[in-house]
Amino acid sequence: MSFDYSIGGVNSNSYVSSVTADEWMALRLNNTAWVDANESKRMSALVTGTSQLDRLQYIGEPTTKTQRLSWPRQFVPVPDPSGIYWGQELRLREHYEADNAIPERILEALYEISLLLLTDDSLIEDPSLRQFEELEVPGVVKLKINSNALPRLFNKNVRTLIDPYLKAQGFSVPVLRAN
Repeated sequence: MSFDYSIGGVNSNSYVSSVTADEWMALRLNNTAWVDANESKRMSALVTGTSQLDRLQYIGEPTTKTQRLSWPRQFVPVPDPSGIYWGQELRLREHYEADNAIPERILEALYEISLLLLTDDSLIEDPSLRQFEELEVPGVVKLKINSNALPRLFNKNVRTLIDPYLKAQGFSVPVLRAN
């Protein structure tokens, strides 16, 4: 499979080209891992990062039925509109993300994830239970964190960018009370 960053494409596997990512990375501090990587590694990081982002459940709907990736999407409210106009508690249409583009927040999250992947390839492993070295419940709770645990791919910076677009914000599931 070849590197394909076409927006809404049937065979797309990245949200952005490596040239566009290079431009963004050139302005970022601590970009050594990106600068030192060859073109092939950069494209692999973008494809893997896109794949990781694509596993999440986003609000809205894919723009077309034939697109391979989750973005672009329609009916996705802009998380930080410049002006908020409310009419019967609904945002006006101008405050929705464009349905033919990838939002800047998603692209920035992809850049950050790609850079993280180049610095630490263990990020795509499952960190779940390896985070804990010891867990005890008897009295109340005693928890000892494993200092050698795997770091998480979706760190706080990335989560801050993508949370407004997720169905379950903050990587949590809303709890509904049944009457």
